[in-house]
Amino acid sequence: GSFYEKDGLLESSSFDIEKIDCIEKKILPVYPLTKGLKQMKLRKLICAAMDQWIGTVDSELPKPILEKYHLLTKRDVLLSMHTPRTLDDVAKGKHSLIFEECFSLQMAIGMRSLQKRGRLPLTQGESDQQSAIPSVVSELSLLQKKLHRCLPFELTVDQKRVITEITQDLEREEPMARLIQGDVGSGKTLVAFFSCLKIIEQGGQVALLAPTELLARQHADTAARLLAPIGIRLAFLTGNVKSEGRAYLLEALVAGEINLVVGTHALFSKSVRYHDLRLVIID
Repeated sequence: GSFYEKDGLLESSSFDIEKIDCIEKKILPVYPLTKGLKQMKLRKLICAAMDQWIGTVDSELPKPILEKYHLLTKRDVLLSMHTPRTLDDVAKGKHSLIFEECFSLQMAIGMRSLQKRGRLPLTQGESDQQSAIPSVVSELSLLQKKLHRCLPFELTVDQKRVITEITQDLEREEPMARLIQGDVGSGKTLVAFFSCLKIIEQGGQVALLAPTELLARQHADTAARLLAPIGIRLAFLTGNVKSEGRAYLLEALVAGEINLVVGTHALFSKSVRYHDLRLVIID
């Protein structure tokens, strides 16, 4: 049952009584109940169902996945949840169940993405070939090449690969949704700027959203240093932009005079309208 301490004593208003010799040295599950249903009765019903059907339960995850990540089969997961021998069994079962749910969710998202694109999954050979991109310069657009020539350093292999993949995605008809993951200072912002240039060259606008004004200002300063010299028209918009400057900025956005606007959530307030917004980057 449910117990709590009050004035140094344990109190409870809802509990069941079981013989100690029946439950000694056992770990018993505690289920949520409805009115009129007792824990002991529900345990017996579940045990009866387990005895009858546990042999028919198949694992949804492939065997190589189970072995690689040291996961329990679906049968063992159910046993560890309802009739555990140790608390370690419970932890392993819970971990395996969470993994399976996340795996199924990601598979569904991946399949839906492939269906939208009308593409089949890559074979291992095709995947290896794609990941072995030696250079990105020959595949860049005109503005991207200008930025690349202005850099005082060479792009990393990972940056080249991701820029190429994003550039290819931006040439497709279906919308792109990507997550760029990397350590601080690994060059994610530069990859984002290369992506911006592809859209801008196609005549679209880009909005770069940062969670704080400080970070938005940093991105705006970086954009001014790297993109303004190659002719990109920039703007900075937060809730603190004064009314006069804000009115001019909003008019320029609607007229298409601004290529890239950097700011906070003010970028998507009701008063902000775009001429042709095609790419949103969220940091």
